[in-house]
Amino acid sequence: MDPELVGKLVAYCKEKLDFTIPAPRGYDSAPICALDSVFSLGIKYVTVERVVDRFLKYLGAGTDTTITTSEVLDVIEPLSAEQLSEIVENHNLTDTGKNPILKTEAYKQFLGVMKEYDIETVEDIADAVNNEDFKDDIMAIRGQTNGTALDYLFILARVDSYVKYDRHIQRFVQNGTGLSNVAKSKGVRLVRETAKALGLTPRHLDFIIWSWQMQQ
Repeated sequence: MDPELVGKLVAYCKEKLDFTIPAPRGYDSAPICALDSVFSLGIKYVTVERVVDRFLKYLGAGTDTTITTSEVLDVIEPLSAEQLSEIVENHNLTDTGKNPILKTEAYKQFLGVMKEYDIETVEDIADAVNNEDFKDDIMAIRGQTNGTALDYLFILARVDSYVKYDRHIQRFVQNGTGLSNVAKSKGVRLVRETAKALGLTPRHLDFIIWSWQMQQ
């Protein structure tokens, strides 16, 4: 990685960011990590928070608990995607392409893949970081092709090396370095190197950048 680019991004971070912001808490429950991950793509996060709250209330949990993937699937498998959309009061689609599916359908498929790979807890998610078959199967789900939701799954499960390279982080990296169209692989490396220089985990720096971008 070009040390000059890292230096520029470090300086930009010091100029713009509030380093007193703590690392994101994440979730204690693997299927709730997945829910947030699927719904966070392309919508305001306040909407995601409402979806999570409504779903937890439907489950009878009220707040995030250590409910497992199988336990949630036992509840939602009898439901159609439309019925689940009614429960969480959200009918968003996975994308704007031809024949998209409801995000609730993508979520059911997401949990199905997790169960197939015995991913029941947040600890299991962390253990799957290097499982390329799992990643490929998740990214085969409609709307998950670019891997952003998968990256966020690992972040929400508190895997400190992960960066969710969405449009907010990409914009910050491009503004900080002066580059245009910074691809995901290069952008993630830049954020990781910058985090190391700042004494932060990539996951923590990701959240600080995202928090600043939300205020702009």
